[in-house]
Amino acid sequence: MSEKELNIVSGSVYEARLINARSLAESLGPSHGSQAALASTLSLSPSRIAHIIGPNPTKRIGEEMARKIEHAFEKPVYWL
Repeated sequence: MSEKELNIVSGSVYEARLINARSLAESLGPSHGSQAALASTLSLSPSRIAHIIGPNPTKRIGEEMARKIEHAFEKPVYWL
């Protein structure tokens, strides 16, 4: 495992957030446009989104980012 790859433990809150955020992104459009659409909605760069939900994420979705995603998509608090 390289220095930048994450080890997300199966069953962890981080794994759940990753799965749910990827699902949310996929619901926004085709696979290549979904991350860009998510980035646009959150006013973040596509690169930043790739770091958290891409095929090989290098950042975890923390509390602040989770709340930002929930707010942007009108999801209940702690949905993510």
